[in-house]
Amino acid sequence: MKVTRTDLDKKAVTRTLGLCAALLFATAGPLATASFAGEAQPSQTDAAFQGLDQNKDGQLTAVEVKGNAELSKRWTEIDKDDNGSIDQAEFSAFEAMEKAKGE
Repeated sequence: MKVTRTDLDKKAVTRTLGLCAALLFATAGPLATASFAGEAQPSQTDAAFQGLDQNKDGQLTAVEVKGNAELSKRWTEIDKDDNGSIDQAEFSAFEAMEKAKGE
């Protein structure tokens, strides 16, 4: 069988494409994982707030937190704007303050 220049060129192109595909495959996995890892995940504070916010309106009422003795006891301290509800920012500030006390 006679090997021509065209045959050699085809083999070189095929080999090059194969190497490019392998390189792409090897780098695509970590890149895809990194993009998912960079997405915002709810913090423990956010998850706790969402768990308490029964009607999912972004506000905690005294009724929604009545099962949480600490929140109920310190309601007026946590409700900084004195509007009768605790929003995410007020809840996060309270949680941060509690965490700082514990450290």
